[in-house]
Amino acid sequence: MATVTASLPLRAAARAGPAPSRAPPSDAAFFPGRPWQRGLAARGRPREPAGWFRAEALSGGGGGGPPRREPMAPPYNVLITGSTKGIGYALARKFLKAGDNVVICSRSAERVESVRNDLKKEFGEQHVWGTVCDVREGKDVKALVDFARDKLEYIDIWINNAGSNAYSYKPLVETSDEALIEVITTNTLGLMLCCREAINMMWNQPRGGHIFNIDGAGSDGRPTPRFAAYGATKRSVVHLTKSLQAELQMNEVNNVVVHNLSAWHGYD
Repeated sequence: MATVTASLPLRAAARAGPAPSRAPPSDAAFFPGRPWQRGLAARGRPREPAGWFRAEALSGGGGGGPPRREPMAPPYNVLITGSTKGIGYALARKFLKAGDNVVICSRSAERVESVRNDLKKEFGEQHVWGTVCDVREGKDVKALVDFARDKLEYIDIWINNAGSNAYSYKPLVETSDEALIEVITTNTLGLMLCCREAINMMWNQPRGGHIFNIDGAGSDGRPTPRFAAYGATKRSVVHLTKSLQAELQMNEVNNVVVHNLSAWHGYD
């Protein structure tokens, strides 16, 4: 399925991809009230350091009629998984600096509490909330949705950033069962659970919503020696995003759009 470049509230640098086979809804990837082009500096994983962010929204997400959602206007309500460190934390700070409301989450209760308190001191009590969530557990992701609804009523932007390489850089033949399970359940199962719950949440919202799936090394099909499992899971992010958009089209869901979000050094 063809892709078109998304216009983000992330103030992201965007470059056009292949021409779409059909036009997406006119506001599918546009958030009014914000400049759409701005670099985001953030610390990334090895091979994906802080660079420019590019998002691609797959064409579609709509049936034959116009979008059925209310216009989005800032401040946005944003939920970011894996947001107590690294790219997720940097994104949370960017949204907060822009005046948005942010829900952070992580597996570690200690880190959630520490980061939430620091961000509240800097940005105010009424702009940031935090909760524990292990994205590998369906019940945790459902609880995350309930938490977000309780604090903010709705979420405009859901960013699936949680990921793991199990802190392992070894050939696959030397990788333990535990490390493989950690990588696959976090990066693949966790992403699927979060997408499922985010879509279920958003298509019942008058404003709809946007879901951003952060990919990584391996997502472009290039090999990732010494972390082959990680690369394989990130390649699957692209496929999952395309499949979800196809499902949304089939069901004529006009108010939810799924995007890929990629971290790059820059562009050729």
